[in-house]
Amino acid sequence: MKKTTALLLAALMLLSAVSCTDGNKPAPTEAPKNTEAPAYTQEAGNTADPEATLTPAEIQFAGDLSYDPETDYDPRFGSFMDIVIDAGDVFYLHPDSSYICYADKSGGDWGVLCGRPDCEHGRGNINEQNDDCNGCLGSDIGAMVWKYGDKLYYVDDWAGVHGESCGALYRMNLDGSGHEKVCMLPEIYGSFDEAMWPQCFYCHRGLIYTRTLYYDVENAEPIKRTGYYAMNMDGSDVRIIYESDKSGYGYMTFMGEYCYVLDYFNEFDEEGEVKNSIVTMLRWSPNTEKAEVLYEGNDIQLPNIGDLFMKDGEIYIASKFDKYTGQNGVMRFKDGGWEEMINFDDPETNWSVFCVSDGIAIARRHIRYDPDNTAPYWEAQRSTDLDIWIKDFEGNTLYKGKLPVGWTELLDNGLFIYNWEKTAFGDRNTVYFMLDVGLQAPGHEDYTKEKNILLRYDITENGLEETLLSEITGWPMGDEEDSYWRSRS
Repeated sequence: MKKTTALLLAALMLLSAVSCTDGNKPAPTEAPKNTEAPAYTQEAGNTADPEATLTPAEIQFAGDLSYDPETDYDPRFGSFMDIVIDAGDVFYLHPDSSYICYADKSGGDWGVLCGRPDCEHGRGNINEQNDDCNGCLGSDIGAMVWKYGDKLYYVDDWAGVHGESCGALYRMNLDGSGHEKVCMLPEIYGSFDEAMWPQCFYCHRGLIYTRTLYYDVENAEPIKRTGYYAMNMDGSDVRIIYESDKSGYGYMTFMGEYCYVLDYFNEFDEEGEVKNSIVTMLRWSPNTEKAEVLYEGNDIQLPNIGDLFMKDGEIYIASKFDKYTGQNGVMRFKDGGWEEMINFDDPETNWSVFCVSDGIAIARRHIRYDPDNTAPYWEAQRSTDLDIWIKDFEGNTLYKGKLPVGWTELLDNGLFIYNWEKTAFGDRNTVYFMLDVGLQAPGHEDYTKEKNILLRYDITENGLEETLLSEITGWPMGDEEDSYWRSRS
């Protein structure tokens, strides 16, 4: 049961990955390999034990901290649940479904990435798998998708090959044609005796990075093991970045030559209650093969989707969440600790940051959760009446007011938002929101039609100007639900 749970977690926690080759075939766009790194062997272990926590004087970002969009992980898209790929004039979208979609940045053109005029795709439902569609990735629980060179890559088959491989790597052309299997990714064992469950994959500068999880029993007590690993583009030379036997969750991101790991664990008292939550932040360079602990403490929390951003040697994160006041500030890592850089203090109401992006932070009016009266909280969460506040990193207000929602007129009556903070990113000129919206079947709580919405808001002197970039529809696939929603489509 524990392995099944881990597998389901792996299916839901997605991030962009990269390519590998089979046999002696060259990678489709070969990247330089780290020829100085020692070869990894399962027998040797080759564990990269983190060095002691660095003092402020020792924290010197002496390595390469530049950013190249052609080879580097995009720091704006730190989302586990959905994939957004910036391809210049278009976004490729993979909203936790069987299909890869596209959306033109100028608006008005979106859909399943197929190109076959006679194809019904999923008959308008991204939850219905159609293996004959060019845009179908072959998985009904989601796949891991990324762009590398002039191809889109995705991982499938990984759910059923535990003990043999992390899954099969496929690739396709940017128009959705030319699907082909490239190779099988290697199993990850690290220094443990059991194969780890991959939770997500990343691609950065010619290396595949992965975070893994394994449920284990030690001294008759259940534990979670978390591991962070790197390998070459062809799946060879697996290297251990960091392993923990007391955490079950973590976060990876990248800046320059470095991979950054934020690992999270709880400390318990004698009664088994959580007394403290600790975040360990370390960096690892493939050039030195060393993992250095930058910070360990409870001044921050593990970032949620969009809470963490790195650029030009700086690390930014939203402040810790408080159920009464939200998380109303943005912290910057400096001299071995965290300092408040900007805040959203307001004498009239509380604001809570949900996005830290390229030079900006976005907060929403905080909705206090009251366990004794949950109705106002859920009603506010589902409302299209949204108050937001956008600031730049200098503390200047770029916009404060209602989020324009004229796009709701294009959708079904009865619309409600049930996850409007799903993904947000942007800069001083333009911000993007990916929302989950729903439509309830009358008298049926279980018949919820879902729409994944991508919106662009240009920041102007007159406020926010909105553009609907895509509207992707899905609904449950039970017979009765299917019949109801098809009659509405």
